[in-house]
Amino acid sequence: MSGATRKGLWYPPKRMKVVAIMGGVDLDYSQAQIPPGVSTIDVFALMGGVDIFVPEGVNVEVTGIPIMGGIDNRATLYAKPGAPTIKVNVITVMGGLDIKVKKPKK
Repeated sequence: MSGATRKGLWYPPKRMKVVAIMGGVDLDYSQAQIPPGVSTIDVFALMGGVDIFVPEGVNVEVTGIPIMGGIDNRATLYAKPGAPTIKVNVITVMGGLDIKVKKPKK
Protein backbone atom coordinates (compact mmCIF):
# COMPACT_ATOMS: atom_id res chain seq x y z
CA MET A 1 0.00 0.00 0.00
CA SER A 2 2.95 2.18 -0.64
CA GLY A 3 5.39 2.70 -3.43
CA ALA A 4 8.92 3.39 -4.52
CA THR A 5 10.25 5.43 -7.43
CA ARG A 6 13.66 5.68 -9.03
CA LYS A 7 14.10 8.40 -11.66
CA GLY A 8 16.40 11.15 -12.84
CA LEU A 9 20.12 10.61 -13.35
CA TRP A 10 21.14 7.31 -11.80
CA TYR A 11 23.45 4.37 -12.46
CA PRO A 12 21.51 1.11 -12.48
CA PRO A 13 23.43 -2.05 -11.63
CA LYS A 14 23.85 -4.89 -14.13
CA ARG A 15 21.46 -7.00 -12.02
CA MET A 16 18.60 -5.74 -9.85
CA LYS A 17 15.77 -7.32 -7.86
CA VAL A 18 12.43 -5.52 -7.59
CA VAL A 19 9.62 -6.60 -5.25
CA ALA A 20 6.18 -4.98 -5.15
CA ILE A 21 3.73 -6.35 -2.57
CA MET A 22 0.42 -4.51 -2.34
CA GLY A 23 2.14 -1.42 -3.73
CA GLY A 24 3.92 -0.07 -6.74
CA VAL A 25 7.42 0.45 -8.04
CA ASP A 26 8.36 2.88 -10.83
CA LEU A 27 11.78 2.53 -12.45
CA ASP A 28 12.50 5.33 -14.90
CA TYR A 29 15.50 4.57 -17.11
CA SER A 30 14.92 7.58 -19.38
CA GLN A 31 17.82 9.55 -17.83
CA ALA A 32 19.71 6.60 -16.36
CA GLN A 33 23.23 5.72 -17.44
CA ILE A 34 22.38 2.23 -18.69
CA PRO A 35 25.48 0.03 -18.80
CA PRO A 36 26.42 -1.42 -22.20
CA GLY A 37 25.57 -5.02 -22.93
CA VAL A 38 22.90 -6.89 -21.01
CA SER A 39 21.35 -5.85 -17.69
CA THR A 40 18.84 -7.99 -15.80
CA ILE A 41 15.89 -7.06 -13.61
CA ASP A 42 14.19 -9.79 -11.54
CA VAL A 43 10.63 -8.70 -10.69
CA PHE A 44 8.14 -10.15 -8.22
CA ALA A 45 4.76 -8.45 -7.93
CA LEU A 46 2.12 -9.71 -5.50
CA MET A 47 -1.08 -7.65 -5.67
CA GLY A 48 1.12 -4.79 -6.83
CA GLY A 49 2.51 -3.28 -9.97
CA VAL A 50 5.85 -2.43 -11.49
CA ASP A 51 6.23 0.20 -14.22
CA ILE A 52 9.52 0.42 -16.10
CA PHE A 53 10.12 3.41 -18.39
CA VAL A 54 12.91 3.15 -20.97
CA PRO A 55 14.24 5.57 -23.59
CA GLU A 56 13.71 4.87 -27.27
CA GLY A 57 16.17 2.38 -28.72
CA VAL A 58 16.77 0.25 -25.62
CA ASN A 59 16.09 -3.44 -26.18
CA VAL A 60 13.81 -5.00 -23.58
CA GLU A 61 13.29 -8.76 -23.40
CA VAL A 62 10.65 -10.09 -21.01
CA THR A 63 10.12 -13.62 -19.76
CA GLY A 64 7.68 -14.37 -17.03
CA ILE A 65 4.72 -15.98 -15.42
CA PRO A 66 1.59 -13.88 -14.87
CA ILE A 67 -0.80 -15.55 -12.43
CA MET A 68 -4.06 -13.62 -12.40
CA GLY A 69 -2.00 -10.65 -13.57
CA GLY A 70 -0.51 -9.20 -16.70
CA ILE A 71 2.68 -8.29 -18.51
CA ASP A 72 2.79 -5.54 -21.15
CA ASN A 73 6.00 -4.68 -23.03
CA ARG A 74 5.53 -1.66 -25.32
CA ALA A 75 9.27 -1.14 -25.84
CA THR A 76 9.71 -3.81 -28.51
CA LEU A 77 8.64 -1.44 -31.31
CA TYR A 78 11.45 0.99 -30.49
CA ALA A 79 14.38 -1.43 -30.06
CA LYS A 80 17.62 -0.82 -31.98
CA PRO A 81 20.39 -3.29 -32.85
CA GLY A 82 23.52 -2.77 -30.77
CA ALA A 83 21.72 -0.77 -28.08
CA PRO A 84 21.82 -1.85 -24.42
CA THR A 85 19.52 -4.73 -23.54
CA ILE A 86 17.45 -5.05 -20.39
CA LYS A 87 16.22 -8.57 -19.63
CA VAL A 88 13.25 -8.66 -17.29
CA ASN A 89 12.37 -11.91 -15.50
CA VAL A 90 8.98 -11.52 -13.87
CA ILE A 91 6.50 -13.37 -11.69
CA THR A 92 3.22 -11.59 -11.04
CA VAL A 93 0.44 -12.83 -8.79
CA MET A 94 -2.64 -10.61 -9.02
CA GLY A 95 -0.26 -7.87 -10.13
CA GLY A 96 1.30 -6.50 -13.25
CA LEU A 97 4.35 -5.32 -15.11
CA ASP A 98 4.21 -2.50 -17.67
CA ILE A 99 7.19 -1.50 -19.78
CA LYS A 100 6.75 1.82 -21.55
CA VAL A 101 8.91 3.98 -23.80
CA LYS A 102 9.48 7.48 -22.50
CA LYS A 103 10.19 9.80 -25.39
CA PRO A 104 12.33 12.89 -24.81
CA LYS A 105 10.50 16.15 -24.21
CA LYS A 106 10.70 18.62 -27.05
